[in-house]
Amino acid sequence: MQRAFNNWGAAFRTDHLNVRSQSAIRKLGAVYEGTLRNRRIRKDGNIRHTVSFSAIPEEWPHINQEFLKRIEEYRCGMEGHLFEA
Repeated sequence: MQRAFNNWGAAFRTDHLNVRSQSAIRKLGAVYEGTLRNRRIRKDGNIRHTVSFSAIPEEWPHINQEFLKRIEEYRCGMEGHLFEA
C-alpha cells in the first residue's frame, strides 16, 4: 500500500452529508477537489452528492505522518479503557 501511495497518490470520496469524514480527510492533508453533484440515488430515493479529495505522491509523506500520529493519539487515549465495565 505504501508503494501505491508513493507512486500514484490517493483519492478519497465521501458523502456530502458526512462532514465528520470530510473534516478528518482535510486534517490529514488531502486537498479538496470538488463535489460531484447528483452522483447517486440512495435506496430511500434521495440524491447523494460525492465530495472528492486527493493526495499526490509528493504530499504522501506528510499525510502518512499525520495518519500515523492520529493512530498513536487514539491508541494512547484508549489505554485503560479497553477493559472498563
